[in-house]
Amino acid sequence: MKSLSFDTTNALCGALFIGLGGFFIYQSLGLDLGTAFKMGPGYFPLFLAAILTFLGLIIIVQSTRVEGEPLGPVAWRGMLFILPAPIFSG
Repeated sequence: MKSLSFDTTNALCGALFIGLGGFFIYQSLGLDLGTAFKMGPGYFPLFLAAILTFLGLIIIVQSTRVEGEPLGPVAWRGMLFILPAPIFSG
């Protein structure tokens, strides 16, 4: 029996896409969707969120076909210096 191996990085990326897409789908359902000919304010965000969720599913399926490298250490120092820069410059 073959053991299940997958690429952890791609699986996490796909899960993040699905989570974000699901969140935006949920948020866009609170807006008026309209029809295809007369689109409401929630139509386009719903469409984009559905595409994001679908791409996340594709990435997760692809991650089961390839065995990736294990996750390395996180570069905390780089994130602490780079990520606040737009906040302070704004």
